[in-house]
Amino acid sequence: MARSSRRSTFAGPLRRQTLFTREQVESRLRIELKHPAILCVYHPVTLARDTVREADALFEALENLPDRILFCYQMPMPAAAI
Repeated sequence: MARSSRRSTFAGPLRRQTLFTREQVESRLRIELKHPAILCVYHPVTLARDTVREADALFEALENLPDRILFCYQMPMPAAAI
């Protein structure tokens, strides 16, 4: 399969979206991705009583990774959607 400058994801509604190129990501985030980076998409359990414990476990797991970590958080959900 040939690589194309237009790539799309394979999950849900994002399947039809064109992803940013590396250059576009670097420009928009004002960073250089010369070295490996990990994208951490974090969506805490919204109905859990102890969300701090969950977040602590995530940060502990990421703490010793040598690569740059980029975080992406969910958009706020209206209470009616829960």
